[in-house]
Amino acid sequence: MKTLITTIAISLTVLNASANHYSSALNLKMFDNGNFSVVLDNKAACSQSGFFSAPRLEPGYHMLKVVRYYASPYGYAMMQKVVYKGWITIPPKSVVYASIDCNNRFDVVKVEPYFYPPVGGGSGNGWDNENCDDEYGYISNCSNEGNGWGNPPSVPVPMYMSQIEFMQLKNTIASKSFESSKLQIAKQALEYNQFTSSQIADLMNEFSFESTKLDFAKSAYGKVIDKQNFYLVNNAFSFESSIKELNQYIAMGK
Repeated sequence: MKTLITTIAISLTVLNASANHYSSALNLKMFDNGNFSVVLDNKAACSQSGFFSAPRLEPGYHMLKVVRYYASPYGYAMMQKVVYKGWITIPPKSVVYASIDCNNRFDVVKVEPYFYPPVGGGSGNGWDNENCDDEYGYISNCSNEGNGWGNPPSVPVPMYMSQIEFMQLKNTIASKSFESSKLQIAKQALEYNQFTSSQIADLMNEFSFESTKLDFAKSAYGKVIDKQNFYLVNNAFSFESSIKELNQYIAMGK
């Protein structure tokens, strides 16, 4: 009998310790309820949704990246833009309600204590399943289960820089006098955007030197959504040796 009681006590302690390890939660939305995706601690956590909830989150510092989606003016694709990237702090045993405001800042709306259900009783993850919205406009799927991220994210549709943004990028590059400045701007655009092979070929024509074109093509290969068409960039080269070196670079990365 004593052995059974000891075993139960140890089990309850382990369960409570596990719950306290993930003793906080985060609810996030855009200030205008727009769609966005979330990368939390380098893990894709939410894809094209108007609301993000992490009901089991370890307190402390977390790296948050929020990508906003906009409707294309031409209607053929969605545009995307990183509106926030930085560290956030989640206090222990708390539910943090936050939004990305109109100035692309992480704005904490309110912080409430996190209440856990009794061990061995009830179900779900500790959220009130009958009252999931409040005066702040938060509406969530309160029955999230599993790994704390809610339903598995759907596979995102590949998106590339819109024609309007692409022309703005080209004009910015063309306005610079030095080749090094042109290349720096082009690589900045690569960091947070995706492109088509034809767009990359078009940008390569903004450079004067063969070595710059080759450098940019190597950097851009990983950011194109249609790698099967990457041969189009070969038209921007003047020498066959550049095409050969680019092909060798791509082959080494496979």
